[in-house]
Amino acid sequence: MQNSKLVVAMLGLSLLTTQLNVRAADQGGCDKGDAAGMAAIGGLFGALAGNAGNKGEAAAIGAIVGALGCIAFNSQTVQAKTNDQVLGEISKGGSNAIQSPTVVTYLPATNAPNYSPGATVKIDSTITVASKPGDATDIKERYTIIDPSNQPKKDFEKAVATTGGQFNNSLSFDLPKGMPKGLYKVKTQLMINGVVARESDLPMRVI
Repeated sequence: MQNSKLVVAMLGLSLLTTQLNVRAADQGGCDKGDAAGMAAIGGLFGALAGNAGNKGEAAAIGAIVGALGCIAFNSQTVQAKTNDQVLGEISKGGSNAIQSPTVVTYLPATNAPNYSPGATVKIDSTITVASKPGDATDIKERYTIIDPSNQPKKDFEKAVATTGGQFNNSLSFDLPKGMPKGLYKVKTQLMINGVVARESDLPMRVI
């Protein structure tokens, strides 16, 4: 009987996550009622998936899945310096000293240490990459929200540029009203031509 409940509950969580991701993409996020309601429904599915000894923990995990499904991301990139300017600053040899795309700086930071449900989280990154003129330089930044149990729950990837230079990249999203409290983190990864070049873990405490 417990195994049957587990299968039904996990299918429910999977369907819930898919539905929320589609809805958030179509509408730019869920409204406040949706977010709180989906967190509650996720908690119910999670409770069903748990056994008698860990129903509370399973319900909390389900609530996190439901809440995070409503998050919609907004992003923006502004170029601060050209690749030629960066090359001139880092090396007297200019482009001849660069054999492959090189990360000069990667400085991501959040706008606050603590957040209440419903608050806006903003992550600003200063990205400086030097590349040889004419070389392919595909720069992207990936963000992954990780829950208090250290499990990745939602991610987003942003194209930054196709050439070297210095860029101010920003990502913002509103925490759902039904977001469970706890110490989350956002893992940021700077991708150069599909390879992780730098990464950072930014704490995000929901109080």
